[in-house]
Amino acid sequence: MNFWLITILLILLSSNIVETMASYLNIKAISSDIPDEFKKIYNQEEYRHSQDYLRATTKFSILQNSFNLLLIILFLLCGVFNLLDIWARDFNFGPVLTGVIYISTLV
Repeated sequence: MNFWLITILLILLSSNIVETMASYLNIKAISSDIPDEFKKIYNQEEYRHSQDYLRATTKFSILQNSFNLLLIILFLLCGVFNLLDIWARDFNFGPVLTGVIYISTLV
């Protein structure tokens, strides 16, 4: 592995760790008590339901981000990005259209 690959992997991993920890801390900070400012707007059941929804969507987001990170790392280590680059360049279009083809295959 070269310097740039290790740098990219470290950036991806550290970014995912920070994002996961922030999400975990947000879940941990969820309170079941309605703040005084919202007691006139929400009842206890609606507020509990919204907190449960927030918890579930945040956990799913953590799972989704981890799966995406795993795919990106596998693509990097297995050379899939390079194969797509070679494939897009084989069309012999200009750099802009080649870039559009490359990005289109990733999306």
